[in-house]
Amino acid sequence: MMILLLLLLHDYYYYYYYYYYYYYYYYYYYYYYYYHYYYYYYYYYYYYYYYYYYYYYYY
Repeated sequence: MMILLLLLLHDYYYYYYYYYYYYYYYYYYYYYYYYHYYYYYYYYYYYYYYYYYYYYYYY
């Protein structure tokens, strides 16, 4: 009975750490793409900003 209990606890901790790292990497990539999204957003924002700036400046 004690061995069965230890096996169940072993499985419990195994799945606990499994899901722990699973969600850790999930949120890691979530924020990774989240910040890259805003990075490219501002990149294109300034890109078009200068584009129209020079457009009206020269024309």
